[in-house]
Amino acid sequence: MTTEVDLARHVAGRIVVVTTEELAALLESAVRRALDSLEGRSAALEWLDAAAAAELLRVHPRTIGKLVRQQGLPAHRIGKLYRFERRELLAWIEKHRAPTPKHLREFRAVR
Repeated sequence: MTTEVDLARHVAGRIVVVTTEELAALLESAVRRALDSLEGRSAALEWLDAAAAAELLRVHPRTIGKLVRQQGLPAHRIGKLYRFERRELLAWIEKHRAPTPKHLREFRAVR
């Protein structure tokens, strides 16, 4: 038995032969990329409770429940509590933003 064992792997109709060291490096690289992508995603996910969501939307906390039920405010229910993803709330705000009146658009363009 040698110290370098050749491993064969079937990839897209081809046989690829790699050493154990090459396989270890490939796996380490793949795991590192996966962890980096997870860290990026978890950083992008910022969860808010109802009070923080109310502050973000500048409404009373009781209004949050009404917006969830009546206006489709995106929420995740955990037991009796609502949790809100900040990114989803910001997208909802953009979608429900009232259009700027024409006279204000023209005023902003002149400034």
